[in-house]
Amino acid sequence: MILRIIFSAILLYLLYRICRRLFLPSGKKVKPLPNEQGEGRQGEELVEDPVCHTYLPISQAHKLGDKGRMHYFCSEKCMEQFRKQERPKQEAS
Repeated sequence: MILRIIFSAILLYLLYRICRRLFLPSGKKVKPLPNEQGEGRQGEELVEDPVCHTYLPISQAHKLGDKGRMHYFCSEKCMEQFRKQERPKQEAS
């Protein structure tokens, strides 16, 4: 009878440890990935791509100056799509 209680207690403890490891955070701190310059940047300004509406750090954006205003894009593809959309507007004017 006492062995059964001890065995049950050990079994419950092991189940508790397994569930805790699987479902609760381990408490380990994860460092942010460094950017291309070799250091993590905090507080960098985010800009919105006017084509796909993606937000990205200004240092990683593709830039295009248009009529005294700077536009920021996530990729060359979005920048080209923006140029194609702006051409018909300029021709209509």
